[in-house]
Amino acid sequence: MLLFLVMAVGLNLARGSGSKGDGAPQLSGALRESLEQGGCKVDSRADAGQKHVPAAEARYTVNPPAGGNHDPLPSPAGFYDLANAPSDAHLVHSLEHGFVVVWYRPEGVAEATVEGLRELARSHRWVIVVPRPPLPTALAATAWHRRLLCPDGATGPIGSFVTAFRNQGPEKGFV
Repeated sequence: MLLFLVMAVGLNLARGSGSKGDGAPQLSGALRESLEQGGCKVDSRADAGQKHVPAAEARYTVNPPAGGNHDPLPSPAGFYDLANAPSDAHLVHSLEHGFVVVWYRPEGVAEATVEGLRELARSHRWVIVVPRPPLPTALAATAWHRRLLCPDGATGPIGSFVTAFRNQGPEKGFV
């Protein structure tokens, strides 16, 4: 129920935030404020490019990646563990199609947080949840050229980010 409430608040904030030319909501004061609660920080850092390249040739300087050249195959929505986590190149392709990738550092994140992320993946067809050991924060969410970096437990801002930026990539609705 709390997750649904957070999503509804995020949707209302996104609706009132205007739009860039690419269809993604701009970060109005209210949207930025909702995303930067609980110690979260939002930015638009991303690698340049949007070409299909072999996964081995896709290189990312931004951690976690939020754009750039990528593998021709996107990853499907869902919850992944370390044994089956897709490559960055596949995840970035999913971002291009409007997916939101939620990343978590597998060491040091509370089990309750992981369970909340598992539920988020189950309840949204545009969400991919994946562990990332070298993540600089406990949690992060990325959409095409958008990033949210958060401490453990900050699932409210993560839910707001998903609501605001899902299905907003340059090739949204393609998958």
